[in-house]
This record gives sequence, structure tokens and C-alpha cells, in this order.
Amino acid sequence: MIVNALHEGKSVTTKVVVTSFHPGPQGGGVLIGTDERGVSRRAAVPSAVLPRRPVKGELWRVIGTEAFSLEHSSPYTDASIALPMPLEGDAVVRYLADNPNFPGVGYKTALKLRNALGLDGLYEALAKKSHAVLAAAVGPQLAAVIVSAIDLLNEEIITLRELEREGVDGATAGLAFSIWGVSAPKYLAAQPYGLRLLLRWSSVDERALRMGVLPDDDRRLFALVEEAFARLLKRGHTGATQAQVCSTFQQLAKVGTPIQTVTTIQRAIDSARCVKHPSGLLQSRGVSWMEREVERVLIEHIEAPQSSAAPRIASAAIADTEADLGRTMTARQREAVQMVLDHRVCALAGGAGTGKTTALHAISRARLAATCADGDGTAADDQIVQAAVAGRAARRIAQATGLPAVTIARLIRDLETNRRDLAGSLLVIDESSMLDLPMAYQLLTRLPPDCDLLFVGDPAQLPPIGPGQVFSSVLAGNRIPRVELDLPQRQRSGSVIPAVALAIREGRLPDLPTFDPSSPDREGVYILPTPRAHDAIAKATLEGFAAMAGPVPERGKFQSLIDGDVQVLCATKNGMAGAKALNREIEDRYMSRQVRAAGWGLSVGSKVLWLKNDYDKAPLRTADGTIKVDARSGRPEALGLMNGCLGVVRRHSDGRDSDTGAPGSWIEFEDGAKDWIYERDLQNLTHGWAVTVHKAQGSAFQRVFVPIASSRLVDRALIYTAVTRAVRTCVLVGDPAFISAAVKAPSRAQLRQTCLSL
Repeated sequence: MIVNALHEGKSVTTKVVVTSFHPGPQGGGVLIGTDERGVSRRAAVPSAVLPRRPVKGELWRVIGTEAFSLEHSSPYTDASIALPMPLEGDAVVRYLADNPNFPGVGYKTALKLRNALGLDGLYEALAKKSHAVLAAAVGPQLAAVIVSAIDLLNEEIITLRELEREGVDGATAGLAFSIWGVSAPKYLAAQPYGLRLLLRWSSVDERALRMGVLPDDDRRLFALVEEAFARLLKRGHTGATQAQVCSTFQQLAKVGTPIQTVTTIQRAIDSARCVKHPSGLLQSRGVSWMEREVERVLIEHIEAPQSSAAPRIASAAIADTEADLGRTMTARQREAVQMVLDHRVCALAGGAGTGKTTALHAISRARLAATCADGDGTAADDQIVQAAVAGRAARRIAQATGLPAVTIARLIRDLETNRRDLAGSLLVIDESSMLDLPMAYQLLTRLPPDCDLLFVGDPAQLPPIGPGQVFSSVLAGNRIPRVELDLPQRQRSGSVIPAVALAIREGRLPDLPTFDPSSPDREGVYILPTPRAHDAIAKATLEGFAAMAGPVPERGKFQSLIDGDVQVLCATKNGMAGAKALNREIEDRYMSRQVRAAGWGLSVGSKVLWLKNDYDKAPLRTADGTIKVDARSGRPEALGLMNGCLGVVRRHSDGRDSDTGAPGSWIEFEDGAKDWIYERDLQNLTHGWAVTVHKAQGSAFQRVFVPIASSRLVDRALIYTAVTRAVRTCVLVGDPAFISAAVKAPSRAQLRQTCLSL
């Protein structure tokens, strides 16, 4: 927890007026306030107990045991229950003044109400929602704001109290109220598994059984079937055998009463709660619907009429591309250009560095030329729209082709709000191996019928984080034309990285030379052998990083470390050889002499990773530094910060030169975005010395270290993806036998079961 208990004492119940709340890193937090005697109180509130974040000025009831904090040398309450209460006494004044739910009401207005009505009169007016009485003191507008917010608070308090009496924990109660409001108790009584999609199955099931639901109640049985499909979906499967569903069902049931699993699943099929695909696999109803819709949309596009462009258009585009790039295109790259001109839907596949981007250059030229020939002789760049799942991949393809690119999430939003029209356009979906079924469904079902599609990607890379395998299904079918590139183009002549990557792709790990820390700048793919223990792998990775990155930089002289472009790519975030632990070690060592931002965990020179697509960040500025404003909307124009972008902290400010006047850090990201980061933004930021391989998809780094510790996530696809991120040097760190076995075994992506037929 947030504070360290030395001993636990008696049980205590306290009413506390909240003065502040400090969230903990794993949820929950520390509530600080004053009791009815004006004595300061602190309570450590676990996430499972907390219905929502306490707000300054609210009155809360805290029940728990008294404990002692080593940090503060004073007692605190280790809370088992923490709930908001109806206001009492002068607390109402502080609540009205401090709570953000009362815009326009400050301390002066709150005092005016108390002085005009008296405490009893004020409470009576609030309880009766007497708009006229309040309006007489502060005006009708503020009176309406106060009545609305107080009414919501009272409804919440009553509902949370009722759920508490029924044995519902605070976190579940708060979630239920946020969804169903005052109807939450009645809804959960009728549908005890209604929160299954939002909470852990074990907690939902245990609570339902405590409420009197029998183990063989139909509500529980059908919830078990749905949860079994959900578990399989989390593993990437959109379809499952009956044996797989039965096995997962039985693992979840965990009760002594015999349950007829096969009979229950058949009843679920008969009642259309799940679907049996012609292949024999079972699917949840929602997943089946998404796959059938994706099939329908793609087949309709495939079958729509298409006029083939003259071969001379492709030839001219190829010649211009070769002249611009200074190299000759391969036969398959040329074939891909004509394929896109001749078909409404097609796919371009190839390993890392095989020239997909070069082909896209020529495809873009040819498509624009064909549009000119078919129309009035002009074509706009927006006739070709590029999109990718990850923001970083979208920026990379935009920089590589010179044409705009967006994330698929942003494109879906633009289509929903009619901000973008793709009629007559070519939509290029780059890094298509990252495209999962739900995202494909959301995108494809929103496309106009005359929008052409080109899927581009590497099927040997990591599969999508979400369920399904859309790109592999596209390549496996016989309806969609495809070209697969197989000649390495990216690395310059003499590099062994493409050859090693190809071997890994085929399930072979070549004999790799041992990494020599005394010659860290040698190019190629190396192995740094270690025992299989995670701590040994972490230690070797840090030593190798130090050899390659050089000595700890002096104060203000961190640029050589950044320019060296040494990136650690991990299989997981957690564990001793995971990204979190390695980030801490590298940050503590390499930023020890730099200027630190107090309490933020950042220094000038820190490498950071942005974790969320935020389209309002990184505003565009004029030459004098003023933020540009869109003339039509009046909103600031922004480049946006994309999920997965790496950046460097360049300076800290106490607020005098930041945009908001608050303390902040100025961060410059590798894709050109720049912005101030404030305390509220820290939840979207982490250190970037080490990132997961998933986060690195679509990226390239000069030198890469890959700690490979035993994990269910380590397989051929992960190692292949990591190696192909390197331009000059890649070092695999770990037990050679384990790495070789992981490469030889089929990747888990190949074991995913789907029912998408194209």
C-alpha cells in the first residue's frame, strides 16, 4: 500500500471532511481530511474499497483499523469501507466552495448562502431542491447549478449505501452507480452478472453466489458460457472448438455442484447466445456478427466494377520512382503497382526491409495519375489516405511517402462525424498485421462502396494485441489479389540483419557471434549468452547497454546518448528483465547528473514514451512562438501526440515560460511533435529507454538490445519483430538454447483460431 504499517490497532469509524486525495500507483490512494473535532485524519483506501475519487469538501465515512505509518510517525486508518455521506454542519460551505461540480460558486457565494438562509435553512433548501429559495440569495442561474449537483450527490449516497448493505464492495458499487444510477440495486438484483464485462469474473461470481444465486441458475450458466468465450477471445481466438469452450467453462465454474457443461453450451447455441460456424468452430454472437460483416464489406468491394488503368501509367510511375530514389525496382514491386490499379481490394506483403515503402511510392504516383486520366486531369493528394493502428507507424509511413497518414482510430472518428469523405479514394492500411477484428469491423463498415483498399504488412510480425488475424486471413484466402516481396532492400549492402531475419522467419536461428562489449559499434546480429534467470538477463542487458551507450553523461551533455539511438526492446513490461525495471535502472544511472523535475521522475535528457493518442497536444506555432488557431473552428491547430512516440525532455519550467503558467517539462518527440507536459499528463507518459516489442512495431532504431527471458509472450514472431527493428546492430540477450527453441516453435499467431473466410 502507499504507507507502511508497523502495527495494526483497534477498529475505528470516522467522519472526515476531505481536504485532499492522493491517488496510488495501483489504484486507491490516501484520503486526507479533518474530523468533526477539527483533527487531521489520514486513511489508506484500497482500490477495491473506493467507489470513486473523493472530492475536496465532501464528507466521507471511513471504517477500518488503526495502523501506524513509518513515514509520518503518526496513526492512520487502513480503510475497509469508505463512502460519501450527506453533508453536515459547516461542511456544506466548504463543499459548495471547493467542489468542481458547482462552477461559478466560490467561497464568497457559499458564505452568502449560509448567512442568508442559516445552516438549517440552507440544508432544508438543498434537501427540498428549493430553487426559488436559493435563487433569492444567489440568482436563478447559480441556484440551478447547485440544485442539480446536490441532487446527484444525494442519489449517489443513497444508492451506494443500499449496495453496501447488500454486500457490494465500494469499487463495484461506484461502477454500478456510474452505469445505472439509482436503478443499480434493482438491476444487479435481477442481473447479478451484469458487471461481468467490467470486473473480474471471480469477484462477480462470488458476489452473485453470496446474494443467493444457485450454481445451476440459468443466469449463471449462460454467464459462464459468455465468460468462456471472452477468455478465449483474450487469447486472440475468434472461434473455438467445443472442447476448448467446455474446458474453459469448467475452469471458471469452480463449484461442487455437477453442471452439465455440454448441455449448457448446446442450449446457448439453440438460444442464439453463441453460433456454430460451418467450419465447426463455436463463436460468441457478437464476434460472429463482426466477422460476417467484415466478409460482406470486403466481398462487396471486390465484386464492384473496376476499370483497369493502362500499363503505361504504371510504367511511368515506376520510372519516376526509380529516378527519385536512385534504385531499380524489383519485378514484384512493379507487379504490385499494376495490381493496385487493376483491383478494388488487394494486399502487399513482405518481410521487414523488402521494399514495401518503395512500392508504395510508385503505387501513389500511379494511382494519382490514373485518377487524373479518368477525371478532369487533376487529382488531389487526399485521393490516397494512409492509416495505421499505431500513431508512430502512421507518422513513419507519412514521412516515408510524403503523403498524409492518420491512425485508424482517428480515421474512424472522422468517418463517424463526417469530417472525412473517402468516396473514390484509395485507403492504404499500413502495418496491417496489427489490425484486429473489432477495429477492422469499425473501419470497414464505415467505408463508402467506392473506396478502394490496399492492405500492407508483414505477416511474420507480432499478431494484433486484440482478437483475430485479419491480415493473415486476407492473405490466406483466394478472393483478394496479393503480391509478396521477398528481396531485402532496407539495410545497405553487406548487412547481415536481413539474412538473420529471414532465417528466424523460417524457424531457424543461425549461429550468431557473441557480442563483445569492447567493440560495441560492430554491425550485425549478436548474442549475449546468459543463464536463464531473469536477474542475470537484466544485468547483462544493462552492462551491454552501458558498453554501447558510453559513460554517464556530464550535466547538460546528454545529446550523444540520444543520438546514439540505443533502444532496449522487451517482451514484457513487468519482471526484472521487463521494460519497467530496466527503465528505472537506466534512468537512475544515466540521468543521475542531469537537472531533475522534483517528484516527477524525469530529468532533462530523459527518454520518454507517450502512451495515448491525444490530438490536441503539440499545438502548431507561428515563427514568434504563438499557437496557431484554426480560423473556422477557433480551436488551436495541433499536430497531436501519438501513442508509442518516443521523445526527450529538453528543459523544465517553474511555470513562468510554459503555456499554462504551471510547472512543466518541454518534450521534443522524434516525429517532430513538441509540447509542454504537465503533472496531469504524467499518467500518459513513461520512460522510453526500454519499450515492449509491441510498442516498437512500425519503428526502426540504429542499435537494439533484446532481453529474452522466459515468458509465454516469447515466440518466433516476437524475436523476428525485435530483430527487424534494428538498422545496424541487434543483440539478443539470454539463454541461447531457450532463444533457439522459441524460434523453432511455431508462433502463437499461427495457433489463433478464426472464422474469417475471404
